[in-house]
Amino acid sequence: METIEEKIKAANEEACQKMIEAQPVLIDVKKALDVIPGMQPNLILHSGPPISWDRMCPPQKNGVIGAVLFEGLAKNAKEAEAAIRAGDILIEPCHEHQTVGSMAGITSASMKVFVVENKVHGNLSFHQIYGRGRNLFTFGVYDDQVLEDYRWSHGPFAEAMAAGVRQSGGINLRNIIARSLTMGDECHNRSMAGTYHFMLELIGAMSDAGVDAKMLGDFGRMGIEYFTFFLFLNMATAKNMTDAAHGIPYSSVVTTMCRNGVDFGVRVSGLEGQWFTAPAPEIQGLYFSSKWTKEDAVPDMGDSSITETVGLGGFVISNAPAFLQMVGCSLQEARQFTEEMYEITLTKNLNFRLPSWEFQGAPLGIDIRKVLQTNIAPIIDTGIAAREGGFIGIGLNRAPMEAFQDALVAFAEKYLETGEQS
Repeated sequence: METIEEKIKAANEEACQKMIEAQPVLIDVKKALDVIPGMQPNLILHSGPPISWDRMCPPQKNGVIGAVLFEGLAKNAKEAEAAIRAGDILIEPCHEHQTVGSMAGITSASMKVFVVENKVHGNLSFHQIYGRGRNLFTFGVYDDQVLEDYRWSHGPFAEAMAAGVRQSGGINLRNIIARSLTMGDECHNRSMAGTYHFMLELIGAMSDAGVDAKMLGDFGRMGIEYFTFFLFLNMATAKNMTDAAHGIPYSSVVTTMCRNGVDFGVRVSGLEGQWFTAPAPEIQGLYFSSKWTKEDAVPDMGDSSITETVGLGGFVISNAPAFLQMVGCSLQEARQFTEEMYEITLTKNLNFRLPSWEFQGAPLGIDIRKVLQTNIAPIIDTGIAAREGGFIGIGLNRAPMEAFQDALVAFAEKYLETGEQS
């Protein structure tokens, strides 16, 4: 008869293997209502664990209101808030709908989303497209210009990208990530190489599909002006990998880390349907202007820490030396971070090799037991959102230990038999 320890070991090996085997491929760009499971015309998705309207931080509230106006579900902010409070507008986490969203995570029914298919396990994941404009609902900003930019981005621009993706027959995202890691990306805040690889791969297919020269130029400039464009596909890829590993009985592998500016949330493969939360941490980092301080910022926000959940981002920050100065981190400190992340994970993903580590695989498979045994919290590199809306800086933080402690208690209550230790 298998012991509890043997069952956990086998389950964790299965979870890690499913993430390693995953083959995320971008197959289309479609309307959220048509592809996201459970999407409804009056549903707005947000980043992080579940949260009520009254507890939401200001930029996430602003993003929700912007999406309500974009969908034509209210005429103004006051009417939008009244509809939310009355329950006529629903708000739910992206993660509960196979979706991820950066910063405030705002995704609504008529927005266009990247559709990523896992060619090995068959699961889909989604992230709304990034388009024109530096102010977005996801940064907690909405006004007439933002609404106009969204209509263009989720209209003509999205249709042009969709034509290219379909023409291409699908774009292998795992391969792009693997290449970008050899070129100095860490695949969270620094996604420059990934963006350029993606643009080069798609622009020819868009041309072959008959996209006009003006739109091709707009698409090409996007890669120059918004070199984090590929972050959203990094996120959809990571979500694709972790969803394949979610729901395996006895597995203590973390399959979600996310935050909403108020709470930090964790989900564990063997504890399907449960969230474990703690206060979202403050971010230590660099502000883009001296006029901003930590008093202007909300605590950590966004689903982008799904990249750390699969061993990218802050876990491999030492692989991105050009990025370190931006977050006030030395190369020695960055190497220490990566060494620590190997201590709390179960294996190495040889699909994602790190030149700075003699081409070892990235650390994969955060184990809640290892986090508590070592007292090492996952490191996350992240963006900083302003309380009044806007993207104002980047930095680092540690995931709060309380969420992992609560997860381990729940895991023990569910799986450990009397007298047995894991």
